[in-house]
Amino acid sequence: MSNLKDATIYYRDLKSKKIIEKPEKDSWTCFKQPIDKLDFCISYN
Repeated sequence: MSNLKDATIYYRDLKSKKIIEKPEKDSWTCFKQPIDKLDFCISYN
């Protein structure tokens, strides 16, 4: 797996899938790595 140290973290609303400023209950935590173009989201629920 690619090194994630350069990745940025952002959050998405679970229902609308829109990017949100701060994590909320039931939101996705997403990681975006610019070099390898790796972009994935996980939910901790």
